[in-house]
Amino acid sequence: MIPALPEDHLDTMVAALPPTEHDDDERQLRRATAAVVLLRSLGAREPIEAILATQAVLAHHTVMQCLRRSARAGQPAALTSRLLGRATALSNAFVRTVHALRRRQNERP
Repeated sequence: MIPALPEDHLDTMVAALPPTEHDDDERQLRRATAAVVLLRSLGAREPIEAILATQAVLAHHTVMQCLRRSARAGQPAALTSRLLGRATALSNAFVRTVHALRRRQNERP
């Protein structure tokens, strides 16, 4: 793992997290902490791996946002369908990104 990701990298990732309705300071802190924990769990050791890990974390959080929004009652079916389609596409991107990260990690001596 990269001994310490630069603070500006972590700040940028946290700023890129999709917002949720009714975010208060405590929820924002919990989401930011969860994102950093997930990022660190991906075990990036080089800058390119940190980029891939960050993309995976942001994709995951955006998938969850799309799923939350798709579950709202009373919205048009077309919007729900579009949100579920985005969640599926981003889930696939997450899987591909994690696989690319793992391939890089397994190629290291």
